[in-house]
Amino acid sequence: MNDTATNDAGVYLQIMPRFEADPRSQRWHVFRVSDESPRITLAGSVSSCKEAQALAAQNKRPLRIAEQAWQQMVAAHAAPKTVPDGVTVTWSGTAFCKQQVPSSPGSSSACSRRRPRRPGRRG
Repeated sequence: MNDTATNDAGVYLQIMPRFEADPRSQRWHVFRVSDESPRITLAGSVSSCKEAQALAAQNKRPLRIAEQAWQQMVAAHAAPKTVPDGVTVTWSGTAFCKQQVPSSPGSSSACSRRRPRRPGRRG
């Protein structure tokens, strides 16, 4: 019996924003996120969107980039201004499709999932 075949459809690579004292550092950490333990493991470190795409292809996993990390990468000229095919930019756990990346947390996207309402707010 082969125990290595598992259902890992929920496994993806996630790039997180960098929080370093040296703003000249242009590396972002990539984490492998899974439904099973260990849920989060370090998959590597990248210096560009292209490098992250190569890492995701090598691992045969979808690539997600936190919105703040995406903005950092674009500002550092480490990513194109439009989100490439096969890359998803996320905002607070909400995925946005490649055609529309919000410029601010309050902006909306026709192709995004709705963010949950905050308690106490009507609308």
